[in-house]
Amino acid sequence: MKFYSSWYSPFAQRTWLALLHKGVEFEYIEVDPYEKTESWIRVSRGMGQVPVLVDDTGKGEPHSVPGSLRTLEFIDEEFASQGTMLFPGNPAGRADIRFWLDYFEKHVMPHFYGFLTSPRDSEHGQAARQNMEDGLAVLAAAIHTQGPFFWGNKPCAIDLALAPFALRFEILLPHYRDYMLPDKDGAWQRYHAWWQVMARDPHLPATYGEGETYKERLIDFYLPYSEGRA
Repeated sequence: MKFYSSWYSPFAQRTWLALLHKGVEFEYIEVDPYEKTESWIRVSRGMGQVPVLVDDTGKGEPHSVPGSLRTLEFIDEEFASQGTMLFPGNPAGRADIRFWLDYFEKHVMPHFYGFLTSPRDSEHGQAARQNMEDGLAVLAAAIHTQGPFFWGNKPCAIDLALAPFALRFEILLPHYRDYMLPDKDGAWQRYHAWWQVMARDPHLPATYGEGETYKERLIDFYLPYSEGRA
């Protein structure tokens, strides 16, 4: 299994976490997705984005799977006998997990980027912050009441999909926008309790790479975003 990634990508980090949680052997290949070479466009099936998994395990012709959510599904189904299932075994449960994955993609993630890239204290930035808070509060309220993970006592696809962004909420927003997520009411307390557990996931540090600290590298990489130059 070949895993095409970029160290700074939260989307690729989702796939990386899933591979580690399922105990899948893979070859890590660092790429610059902005370099639209012919080979990269072919591997990524014209998308030109990370992550991409290439299944070359000998079970048939090599098959390329691009996209973070599609790779989560692929890993869970292809390696169903390994590790903890990332999606529930029943159709209703899988549909519910996919609903919340889509919810995060539509109602939280774009507003996070809108808040980070808008001028500090601008009207657009404050609207994005409020929309991000509102969307994340709804998602937080859906976390299992007994936890500690979204679906119960074991990590699922939502936990792995949200964790890379929760990490960036914690690192980038205080640094560039002097902002921290609320923590007063029940839903937010549930979110912070969830993140305390996910932040201690032993697989998460394995996705940080080497060299200078991951926090410093992320802050440096996202500087153009914070200045609206990304």
